[in-house]
Amino acid sequence: LYAACNDFFFMQLSNSRENEKTQAYKDFMNEEIIYIRKNEKKIIKNAKVLYSKRKANDNNRVVQSCLDFIALEKEVTVQAGLRIYCADRAKKCI
Repeated sequence: LYAACNDFFFMQLSNSRENEKTQAYKDFMNEEIIYIRKNEKKIIKNAKVLYSKRKANDNNRVVQSCLDFIALEKEVTVQAGLRIYCADRAKKCI
């Protein structure tokens, strides 16, 4: 009986710690959402500037460390084209 109660106590303690971690993560994510909403225009403006500098192949280290947007856009276009092509082929096959 003692062992069963002891196990139950530790299970409850473990669950309590997991709930605290989950709640802390939820709180953190809510704070992030609030920050993003509050600074939405500034974030978008900075993203546009970064995008244009990256496309212009600016030599700034920060810009150079960013994702290659042109290559990504090409890949997305190719993937979208493949999906459309496959969908069209499927319609013809039906």
